[in-house]
Amino acid sequence: MSNKRLLICSRQQLSIEALPNELFLHIFNYLQPEDLFKSFGSLNSRFCVLIRSTFIRFCVTKDNVTLFSVIKADQIKSMILNDSTSFRIVMNYFKKEYFTQLERLDFTFIEFRSMRTLLNFIPQLDNLKFLRIVGHRENSCEEAEVFCHTIAQLIFTPPFFTRLKYIEILIHGMIPYYGYMPRPNQLSMLEYLSIHSICLDDLAILLTWMPNIKILKIFNAFIINDDDGQFREHDLTSRSLMQMPKIVSLQRLDIGICNGVTCKVG
Repeated sequence: MSNKRLLICSRQQLSIEALPNELFLHIFNYLQPEDLFKSFGSLNSRFCVLIRSTFIRFCVTKDNVTLFSVIKADQIKSMILNDSTSFRIVMNYFKKEYFTQLERLDFTFIEFRSMRTLLNFIPQLDNLKFLRIVGHRENSCEEAEVFCHTIAQLIFTPPFFTRLKYIEILIHGMIPYYGYMPRPNQLSMLEYLSIHSICLDDLAILLTWMPNIKILKIFNAFIINDDDGQFREHDLTSRSLMQMPKIVSLQRLDIGICNGVTCKVG
């Protein structure tokens, strides 16, 4: 009786090659690209085709940057990178390839020239939905300051980013001015915006460009003095917030006011 059970069990066992492609593609979604290519890249022709058909979340490091030689650009769904890790290799890849499926880009930069270089390619990312830029000011020269201020303005400047749903622009010392922008992009799909600094009086203008915004976070808000030169923080804050248009979609607004005055509107 035990031998019959063993025979039935052995007939029911399946080899890994007998599993359907859909199951492998689902498993591959949970693997880091270095593990994916190391474990399955050289097994056989079937797995070679499968791993080149799966979407990849690529966190670029000094140890895996060479994978650009085997990964197709249209496989990459998400990319996290910085300008201290073989940035030249990454940018050469950007020049040669077209990222048709890239939906998330997370970039941390130290040098402004790296951010300038990347900005040349971002408008080509038609399916980009998530953009996160984190930077540290390398010096206080006038040119660097001006460029720092304009980075946050670019997201509302054609031909940038009309399909974005999530934006984080976190650059210390960044002071964008939105009140002087002609014909800005209307980011009708944007639901989340987190920004390091903003002029509080610009908030009423900015909200009209994001009609479906749900969450807005501002770490540092600065305020403009009254015409008489008197700086009355609470009066100016109230005035700016009262000028905000009615945004039905807005669910949460967090604002940190400079000079020690903090408010949270929920």
